[in-house]
Amino acid sequence: MSIEKQQQILIVEDEVELAGMLKYLMEQEGFKADIEYNGESAIRSLKANVPDMIILDLMLPQMDGFEVYRQMRHFAAIPVLILSAKMHDDDIVKGLEIGADDYMTKPFNNKELALRVKKILGHATATKKVSSKLEIGDIKIDFAAKEVFLKGNTVALTPTEYNLLSYMALNEGATHSWESLLKEVWGHDEWSGGNKLVKVSVGRLRKKLEEGLNSSDYLLTVWGMGYKLVNPLVE
Repeated sequence: MSIEKQQQILIVEDEVELAGMLKYLMEQEGFKADIEYNGESAIRSLKANVPDMIILDLMLPQMDGFEVYRQMRHFAAIPVLILSAKMHDDDIVKGLEIGADDYMTKPFNNKELALRVKKILGHATATKKVSSKLEIGDIKIDFAAKEVFLKGNTVALTPTEYNLLSYMALNEGATHSWESLLKEVWGHDEWSGGNKLVKVSVGRLRKKLEEGLNSSDYLLTVWGMGYKLVNPLVE
């Protein structure tokens, strides 16, 4: 009988009391949780042992959360939930633009945080009940390997970008509102910042597709309605 591996979360938070509370909350939900209190120690920990997910504060000593994320992306492609007291739109957009999977501001609701973590990890580990490969024009998705190829070349996607592309590819040609994408990709029924989260994430994915395909005709914005993925090579 195989034993399911306990998912591991790294909490990067310099407030000792809050970090301890987050560790307790995650362990109560069945996760293994570790804490790092500054950016440099977080990078050392990540290089030694890559967890399944990170809860990352932005305002950290020695190295801020933005720089932690940038350095981490060179050697780890795991989900990141930013948890920060920064509540201005520019801070939220910056956090999402660098590739974060979700964003919550302090103070936060413990139950909502736990739900979001479980949703993110659930999407990151879910097995697609579809054919192992899917091609849309010059886009090829290998669901078994969780790899994406653009014109035969692999492209590095964050877990959220991969989930977003996979969902839209499986529903090729359909127009998705930001509300439906928020529910299907992130698992949120409603959230005041959801429109921004979806818009920035779609923008990140679109940029990578355009660069890899030399085309802006795959991921389209349907003004006033949402977004859709199409095959421009089909007459």
